[in-house]
Parts: sequence; C-alpha cells; structure tokens
Amino acid sequence: MFGYITDFFCKKLNLVIEVDGDVHGSTEQMERDLIREDVLRSKGMHILRLSNEEVLDHLPSSIEAIELVIEELEASGTEG
Repeated sequence: MFGYITDFFCKKLNLVIEVDGDVHGSTEQMERDLIREDVLRSKGMHILRLSNEEVLDHLPSSIEAIELVIEELEASGTEG
C-alpha cells in the first residue's frame, strides 16, 4: 500500500492495523515507522498499532481496542 506492506487493512474505513514485534522497538525502526505512518496518514489512512505482546497476551483488550477505533471511525463518517 503506497509502497508499504501493512499487516491488516480495512478498505471501508481506510484503517491500517499493525501488529509490531520486537524489531519495532529499535530507534532506527521507530524512525522508519514514523515516516511510514506519515506517508500513510497523508493518503487518508488511519493507523492502529498493537504490539505482538498485546495481541498474544491480552487478546480481548486488543479486540476491544480495534472495535473502539472502528466505532469512532464509523461515528465520524470516516469511511473510504
């Protein structure tokens, strides 16, 4: 997508969901992620980042976070 690979994408809401592993904790990768997010946001994408740990160890709260973002986007009329 715009030269980047995303973990999950909901076209209807222009929502990108990223599930980040340990590599995303390095300073270099964090800088790359910020640039990537800037590009995606400039194209109208909404981004939700979750860590692998959040998803694996706290799946119900991860699902709640996704549902909350979806509800907010739908309520604001932010559909693609």
